Amino acid sequence: MTYGLAHEELHKLLPMSLDTLKSITLEFLVVGVSANSIKNVWSAIEHRHRLAELPFPLAQQRSFQRLFKAVAAIKGTPSRLLFPIGTHHVQRLLQLIGLSALQKRAAVVAVLGTTLCCRVSELANLQMCDLLWDLDAAYHPELRGGLAVRIYKRKQDTGRFGLYQRLPPGLLVIRLRNFVSELGLVKSPRCSKTTAPGARCRVCDPVFPRALVNRNTAEGRKLGDSRMTEGTRQALLPMSRQQMSGAVKVAIEYAPASTLGTTAARACGGAASQQRSRP
Repeated sequence: MTYGLAHEELHKLLPMSLDTLKSITLEFLVVGVSANSIKNVWSAIEHRHRLAELPFPLAQQRSFQRLFKAVAAIKGTPSRLLFPIGTHHVQRLLQLIGLSALQKRAAVVAVLGTTLCCRVSELANLQMCDLLWDLDAAYHPELRGGLAVRIYKRKQDTGRFGLYQRLPPGLLVIRLRNFVSELGLVKSPRCSKTTAPGARCRVCDPVFPRALVNRNTAEGRKLGDSRMTEGTRQALLPMSRQQMSGAVKVAIEYAPASTLGTTAARACGGAASQQRSRP
């Protein structure tokens, strides 16, 4: 109504054309209205048109989503409509074979984070003491081979008791178990999560260590060495949040274009080499 009165175009509000809707949206962007507020206005306009049994300007298939993606990109607002990770990405990443160590880590990071709906910081903070294998096996035999992942400091975890997200027995749990086994990642008997559950453990290994293939560094040489000296082992450094985001980007780049089997491995290696060659 404010737009119609200011421009003396009340007759254009109902029914509203696509050009009028774009003009209103442009004025919202100029004055700094958030993307979610613009989305709410669009929904209200659509509701008014439905009540009057009139065609909505964004009634065509997926036109609402496409235009909102553009608005969200301009405003810098994250949206699930931007670069979504679908079920087919997860399935292909789990079925890739012949991957290098870095490619395995990228695939596991992308699949685990998507399945658990994790934030980047939550993946970076995961440690071996947060992976609880066969936690529910005692309750039902069909749950044997499953995994519970303990995540702290989420908004709904008001008591800081930790949220235990479950992964059923399947290919993801097998791939994750093989991943940590090949690297020799361990949970220390001196784990401090029992006394300070909300703090980071100083002795258990991270699930995704930063140094993975560089054996020339002190940190890299510890990978794959599960031996402990006097019951202690210096913990590895975890991947940073930026490295986590980069791993997901690399994994998603080669997952849609790849096929199963050895062809997937070649496509995966080619994509990884192209990624390394970029400035």
